[in-house]
Amino acid sequence: MKTTGNYVLTPQGLVHKSRIHTAEQKGASGAPWPAPNRFPPSNSVMQAMCPNGWKASATFAAAVPLGKMSVKFKVPEQPAMDGALIYLFAGAENAQMRTILQPVLQWGYNGTFGGECWKLSCWHASVDGQWYHSTPVDVSTGDIVTGTVEVVQGPARDCTAKDCTCTWRITASTEQGPSTVLDESIDPSLAMSSLMLFLIGAALEAYPEEACCTGIAREQYPASGTIFTDIELTDLAGYRFVADWNARCDLGDNALCGCKNTVQIGVDKSTITLKY
Repeated sequence: MKTTGNYVLTPQGLVHKSRIHTAEQKGASGAPWPAPNRFPPSNSVMQAMCPNGWKASATFAAAVPLGKMSVKFKVPEQPAMDGALIYLFAGAENAQMRTILQPVLQWGYNGTFGGECWKLSCWHASVDGQWYHSTPVDVSTGDIVTGTVEVVQGPARDCTAKDCTCTWRITASTEQGPSTVLDESIDPSLAMSSLMLFLIGAALEAYPEEACCTGIAREQYPASGTIFTDIELTDLAGYRFVADWNARCDLGDNALCGCKNTVQIGVDKSTITLKY
């Protein structure tokens, strides 16, 4: 992935490396994380390489705040042609869409890690303009991934929009063994008052190697679609609820390269199929 040396193409856009933090960095230095807004806005989130980075997704605006989200999917076959950065993920955002918690499967190099292999990591774009990710782990085609976003400490029934501090944990694990976690010990900003009300049940994000926005060649996508299954949602009080997913497909990219990205929602709303 050809990004400039000072930037990382995260699942939420192009970000200056000074805003990216990892478990290894904190463990090596022992120093606290940078204070919010330490760096000028011009070094924060940048415009994504291509405005149509999200190729296909299923989203839902919940009426109740999320307490836990769990989803499973299989690591797809590798792309037949190198040269694209691919993200597959589920996640949760606050109502203002200023923060997101997401377990992420990645193919390609994003400016700080990855390559022509599958990597699993957890990401948090925080409200204070910092980006945190867990230690990436290698996974293989056919591995079954379970991604979770959950409150591990905080109020439940008495939680209100004005007074709700919850501590979150993001986990991405596989039945075959590899796993990675982002929690408060790595990312202190995961203790926050934001309620998670905008849910992403499944998403495909893809960027071309060149920044000219000419689209992704069909051979640069994974050689198979991805089915997100066993989607389970509970609110902060522990009650289960069902999302009425809204399917979205980027028609602009289809027009450019002829890809037929589609989103199919299962009858019981617990399965989402992304085809590309």
